[in-house]
Amino acid sequence: MEKNTLKGHIPSYTDGISDQLSFELKEFYGLEIPENTKNDELIYTLRKTLFGTMYKNIHVKIYSGKVIDYKITYKILGFQLNLN
Repeated sequence: MEKNTLKGHIPSYTDGISDQLSFELKEFYGLEIPENTKNDELIYTLRKTLFGTMYKNIHVKIYSGKVIDYKITYKILGFQLNLN
């Protein structure tokens, strides 16, 4: 048993992953994820060309107010491309 854990407390590794993903979104893309959201998925537009022929979106999946996953999609001439 580790010294720094409370008795009967099980460390939540998903909190660490969620915090890391939130930090990554903030540092790389400049996105602040709201804590009290009722949506399961948030979509942010990262880039849009002048005539709207290409969009770069980021889809952030949220569960219980924590970020669990994100993916970047491109939409070119109305066709969506998933690269990851």
